Amino acid sequence: TTGRFEACYGGGEVMITPRTADIAPIFQQAGDVISLFDAREFVLNTTDSTWPALQMNIRANLPNTQPESNITLLAFGTVQLQNNAPLPPLMFPVTINEGLNVRGGPSTNYPIVAGISGGETATAIGRNRNGDWFNVILPTGVMGWIYAPATSHSGDPQALENTPPRDELMTPMQSLSLSSGTASICDTEQTGGILLQTPVELPATILINGVQLELDGTAHLYTAEQNLYIQLLSGLANVAVGGVSVSLVGGQMTDVPLALDGSAGAPPSPPQGFERESLAHLPLLALPQPITLASAPTPTPPPAVAPVEDGAAPAEDAASETTAEAPDPTAATGIAGNWYHTDVDGSNVAMTITRIGEDEYAVYLYDNLATACARFGGATAA
Repeated sequence: TTGRFEACYGGGEVMITPRTADIAPIFQQAGDVISLFDAREFVLNTTDSTWPALQMNIRANLPNTQPESNITLLAFGTVQLQNNAPLPPLMFPVTINEGLNVRGGPSTNYPIVAGISGGETATAIGRNRNGDWFNVILPTGVMGWIYAPATSHSGDPQALENTPPRDELMTPMQSLSLSSGTASICDTEQTGGILLQTPVELPATILINGVQLELDGTAHLYTAEQNLYIQLLSGLANVAVGGVSVSLVGGQMTDVPLALDGSAGAPPSPPQGFERESLAHLPLLALPQPITLASAPTPTPPPAVAPVEDGAAPAEDAASETTAEAPDPTAATGIAGNWYHTDVDGSNVAMTITRIGEDEYAVYLYDNLATACARFGGATAA
């Protein structure tokens, strides 16, 4: 069974870039498990028509005291995953001399989050300034602080990172970069990607290529043609970049243009439906919770308009005067591009220009949530 902060190998070629050069986490056979604290990057390669698979349990912003509740990340096919959350530079095991309370911070003033018995082992990943409290991960996956003099170990406490209470920091794979590739499977070109699934009634937030994804359900993500595609298979989701967001319901998708460095280059597109046939290659049965694929919602038809007698003035249609709020360019901090804002014929227009290739740029216009895109080359950035 895969625990919190762990990755389980499902088969195929998976290469791991370790946290530090002195450790070498490897997968030898299906079912092998490693700690996400030990890996900076995973690269899955399709060989001999065999798709690799890798499952991770990510805490993200889910409750620390519910280690059985995690985001499931299932990577498959040709795909590269890079952890962008900070990892501790040093970790070592500590043995508990006598039963201890595990607290939310480095003093008895913090609340108790768990307990650990004498003889059990935890992993120290940090310390407070004085070095008399260790920031630890329990075997259950709960994180907290224990009194250091009540432990035995062979490590150097002063070499541990001086950390704040861990709830103030990101945990492994809470922020990640995704890059997909294609490979021929059964004479068909298929794109690798990831499936994300949250626990029942426990929505969670994760950053992918700088895109904030708030998820309550199951989603399929992949990259292609300099875009990040997010298909919501079931549940609800909100996708945000630089203060501009779109909401999805099951059966809808959005895409986010990516800059040259792979980060979000413009806001997400308006929601749209997708074909179920495009999901045929997904390993949905490997997810912990069964899902029922949602169909794209049917657009609501416009209200009927009563006929107007000749010569009579039509009644004012209040709905026709309601316009969606244009994206706020001042809230677009962090977007790889330049925002411009203007007023054209009384309507608000926001525009971003993003470099997408050598001497090639993309222009994205957002006019009351309607989107237009044009690409041009041979331009000089102003």
